[in-house]
Formats: sequence, C-alpha cells, structure tokens
Amino acid sequence: PDAVLHYPGGEDVFIDAKMSIDAYKHFVEAEDDASRKIYAKKVVESVKGQYKNLMGKDYGRFVGEGRTAVDFVIMYVPYEGALRLAFKEEPNLWTEAFNNKVFITSQENLMAVLKVIDIAWRQYQQAENQKQVFLLADELLRRVGKFIGEYQKMKRNLETFTKSFEGLDTTLAGRQGILQKAH
Repeated sequence: PDAVLHYPGGEDVFIDAKMSIDAYKHFVEAEDDASRKIYAKKVVESVKGQYKNLMGKDYGRFVGEGRTAVDFVIMYVPYEGALRLAFKEEPNLWTEAFNNKVFITSQENLMAVLKVIDIAWRQYQQAENQKQVFLLADELLRRVGKFIGEYQKMKRNLETFTKSFEGLDTTLAGRQGILQKAH
C-alpha cells in the first residue's frame, strides 16, 4: 500500500493511490468529441483495471500483531476530474468496486472517508464496551440472585433451627419438661 493509517485501538486502514494519468491527459487534450469518447473509455478502463488489481492484493501481511484492518482497501485517485469522468461514463463503477471491497475516492472525499471510518470504529468500540458492561451487569445480577437465594435458604434453616432449639428448652425446662419430672 502507499499508506497505512494506524487508528487508535489497533485498527489499520490501507490506502493505495492509483490512476494512470495518460488516458485522462489525452482526454483533456483531445480536440474532437470522437477522440474524447475514446479517451473517456480508456479512463474508465484505467480506473477499473486499477481497482481490479487492488482486489487481488493481500494487505493482511501489513497488519501488525495485535492490530486489525478494515476489510476493504481505499483506492485514492489523485485526479478529481479523471474520477468524475470515470463515474460519469460508468455510473455503477463505484458500487461495483465497493462490492469487491475497494473503496474508490479522490482528494475531495478522502479526509471525510477517513473520519467516517474513525467514527464508525469508535461507535463499534463503544457498542463492544456496552456489551461488556451488560455482560458484567448480568453476571453481577446472577451472583446477587444466587446470594439472595442462599441467604433466604440459610435464614429459613436458622428459623427452623431456632424453633427446634426453643422446643428443646420447653422439653428440658418447661412445666412438663424433663427437669420437672426429674425432681
């Protein structure tokens, strides 16, 4: 990749800057519509060829230990006009690339895309943290419930024991108790 952005929390984003300038240069310099049409098609072919090239690359080897990466690569096209032309000529080009895990963008949108990724990761992390809090709260409630159950069981056993013990007092020292009979 041309750039690897290391986001906080161990996430990486790969950016590959791709675009053949020749086709776009010829398009801009063309003096007639027929030539422009031919070079416009070549611009589309260039963008398409570049994104298809990126589809096959294994960026996993650039991910450091303990880090993760988004499951797509950002294809940065430094020529805004060329990218607009390609999207105009082939309106499904961006969607086709995105469905193949290549996010095509230009200088106009690159920073916004990176910020959106950052926001999405933060929200994901917050959701994961909330999930952990809920799991811990659930475990705490389960343990408190078990404690209360054991406490109530012990309290009943203690009450039963106390009644039995008081019954022994009556048997031992009551009016009809063992001590009275023994005198």
